[in-house]
Order: sequence, then C-alpha cells, then structure tokens
Amino acid sequence: MERKDYGASLLAGGTAGMCVDLILFPLDTVKTRLQSPQGFSKAGGFRGIYSGVPSTAVPWDRSLMLPLSL
Repeated sequence: MERKDYGASLLAGGTAGMCVDLILFPLDTVKTRLQSPQGFSKAGGFRGIYSGVPSTAVPWDRSLMLPLSL
C-alpha cells in the first residue's frame, strides 16, 4: 500500500469510527435507561443522551500519540 493510500485509509477509518460513535451512543444510552430498574423517566429520559459522546468519539488514548512518535 502506498503512503498516500495509507493516509486516506487512516482518515476514512477514523471518520467512520467517529460517525458510528455519534450515531450509536445515544441509542445505547436510551437502551440502558429503558433497562433501568428505576424506569426510563427517572433514569433521565431523553435528557442528556449525548453527554459523554466526546469521550467516545475522540480517542483520548495512546492512538493520539502515534503521529508524535513517527
């Protein structure tokens, strides 16, 4: 794989992963609240279903340090 193709694949994969997190995170939050013993409305309802998205959509871990080590 050429270097140019590798960069495009890396960008496309990162974008796809972020899109999946932005779409599925709220659905998972609603599912968890529906399964709560407190009930959906007492567990928070639809309020704050996007809270916590930045921590999953942006990989704040060692993968950010990869470009710095090259």
